[in-house]
Parts: sequence; structure tokens; C-alpha cells
Amino acid sequence: MTNLSDRRWELATAFTCFAFFKAPLFDNPELDRMMLPVAGNGGRWRGYLRKIIPVTDCILFSPVVGGPQLMEIEVVRLIKQTHPQVIDYGACCVVSKDGKWVAGVSTQQPAYLFCNRRLRCLHADPLYEPIAPGQTHGPVCLFGLCAGSGEV
Repeated sequence: MTNLSDRRWELATAFTCFAFFKAPLFDNPELDRMMLPVAGNGGRWRGYLRKIIPVTDCILFSPVVGGPQLMEIEVVRLIKQTHPQVIDYGACCVVSKDGKWVAGVSTQQPAYLFCNRRLRCLHADPLYEPIAPGQTHGPVCLFGLCAGSGEV
């Protein structure tokens, strides 16, 4: 990301969407196969999204250990749908319907994790270091697909 403005950017993020709603093997409108790491030991948040996102709400931001306060980030303030459950690190995934594949997204320096119920997508959006005018920074966001059930 290159700052072409004349002001310093603080708390800049990239909205990296991992959408799978048109992938029949991974589509998960019930949210019961989406997994986020919680509990300090690689635990799962499996199926929890379905319970905490009301039918009328379609999106949810979750804070990550070591990340910024969610309300410090403009997009979070604008959308205003957050959950207090802190996620252990910047990764989230969805398990295939047949339980043989896991697809997900991760970043080492996350701003937050994000789930969109309507579009069935997950985000592990990276947080950039402050970027002065004219500077370029590029945190890494990885998307992956691997064989497995997602069980730890």
C-alpha cells in the first residue's frame, strides 16, 4: 500500500476478502463449518458464529490478540457490528461439506477478523504500520487450501 496523500496514515488496513459463496463444496450459509482460533491453545470457535450473529445481521468484526481496539478503525465504526470474543491470532477458515478440505486466510499482523453472513466470506485483514506520505508498506495475507478436517 502506498500513501499518496499529504498526511500520515495510522491504523490502515487492507480488506482482504476470502469469499466462497459460489464454491458449492465450501458454501456455508449456516456458519457451522467456519472456524476461528480461540481458547489460547488452538481451540476452535466452530459453529459459534451461527449463534451470535442474529438473522438480521450479516457481518461481524472480532478483535484479535495484540490488535488495535476495534472502534479505532474507521470501517468498524461505520458498520458497528462487533463481538467482544477475542481471537487468538489472525486466521480463519471454512471446512468443506465433505470434511476433507480446509480453506482459509491468515495474516501475521491482523487488524481484526471479519465474517459476512450474507456473502459467506471471511477476512483476516492485515494492519499496516503507520505510513508516511510517499511511503509504501506491504503486510502479507495468505490464502490457503489443504486436505484435512480442521480438527486440531
